[in-house]
Amino acid sequence: MLFYILFIGIVLGLFYIAQYRINSDKSLTKDIVECFGLFIIIAVSIFRFDVGYDYPTYYELIDSHNPKDVERFEPLSTVFIKIAYFFKTPCLIFILFGLPTYILIFKALKKYSVDFYLSALIYLFLFYLNSLGSIRQALAISIVSYAFGYVKERRTLIFFAFCILASQFHTPAIIGVAIYFLYRFSFLFVLLSLIVISVAYPIVKSLLSNHAYISEYLQNITSYSGGDKIRVFYLILFTALLALTFYRRKPSLAIDKGLFSIILPGVFLPFLFGGHLGGRIAEYFLIYLAILIPQVLSLYQIRWKALCVYILMLYFFLLLYKTQFVSERSPYIPYQSIFFADTETPTFRWTYL
Repeated sequence: MLFYILFIGIVLGLFYIAQYRINSDKSLTKDIVECFGLFIIIAVSIFRFDVGYDYPTYYELIDSHNPKDVERFEPLSTVFIKIAYFFKTPCLIFILFGLPTYILIFKALKKYSVDFYLSALIYLFLFYLNSLGSIRQALAISIVSYAFGYVKERRTLIFFAFCILASQFHTPAIIGVAIYFLYRFSFLFVLLSLIVISVAYPIVKSLLSNHAYISEYLQNITSYSGGDKIRVFYLILFTALLALTFYRRKPSLAIDKGLFSIILPGVFLPFLFGGHLGGRIAEYFLIYLAILIPQVLSLYQIRWKALCVYILMLYFFLLLYKTQFVSERSPYIPYQSIFFADTETPTFRWTYL
């Protein structure tokens, strides 16, 4: 845990210096400090060893060098896997996925957020740990998020093309197409639609119960455990954002209300499909919290921003703490680096089935 405390402390310190302690005229110095903070975030991820739920799965996939194991992966994911095969370096797979993941997501936040530093911290506290495990999904989410500008500009085909590209790394990314339409629907319409879906889903599930294959599939997708408390956290966070927007003190400042319509399904899906599976799909929508939260807090005094950072940082460390009890050893603690670990004959502390 000490490593993560130092890690978060250093990043917070660098972002604070870049945003508040460097004169705006010294843009080069500010950029250097900012890039150093981002470099630390990226380096901790891509140079990790045996950190993350799915780390052993991908490592052993490359180490075993069995071509049949690759067939179940998407085309572009297969390309990355084969590159790691070619160099006979299992750790390379996390660099290949990690670099574009974080470069794209930070570029997106820089482009679309009113407060990049706060957005980067929100991503760090809410989504970073998941990116250490679900590396294909993390990259797909970054690709879809990077294309958000095309949603706002109504450039439908280009945005859809990015979603198709993302699905070549992680098939469920095709659900990102819905973001284009959600952004244009009113919040009330999306809410009512989700209520109808929540009522209809058990009925449809019951009607299909006589079909053996479909019944078994529906049973399986909701049987994964985990994420129950996390979905409640996001529900509370989203409700708080709605309340803060409703009671905003500076009504002249506009909030991009389409973001609420995008995020709402992300809050809803874990309750419908379970905290684990529903939570993973929900990330394609919840990622826009990193853009929405700074907009909402811009309506209030700076102490609200400090409070937000404190709450989300507390969530990050509580999540780390709780993972110590899901197995004999935590998938995140202690942190290990490829530069100091035995990568030749590794013994993994966690096997995720």
